[in-house]
Amino acid sequence: MNRLHFIVIGKNDSIVRTLVRVISAKEDWTAFGCRETSELYQHLQEVPTAIILLSSGLDAATENEIMIEAVRITPTVKVIVHYGGGSGLLYNEVQMALSEKL
Repeated sequence: MNRLHFIVIGKNDSIVRTLVRVISAKEDWTAFGCRETSELYQHLQEVPTAIILLSSGLDAATENEIMIEAVRITPTVKVIVHYGGGSGLLYNEVQMALSEKL
């Protein structure tokens, strides 16, 4: 299986840290957490990334900007809006995103 790298962005540091921990606990998954879009775009340019997870605290304009800019930088990246619901929901959201065609 290929290693999947995630970027988690959100305004609540505790939630971002928790998501990074949950993601990184899964074999072959790694994650980077950030609060600012500038950090996200820089990391996206430096590290091959499969999924961007939008966490709580981002406004709609920022979410839309990320969806457009992230795909411009990495056309194959999947963007998932995730506001909670436990690790089971997260894993299902990821599997669903990965199964979708570009």
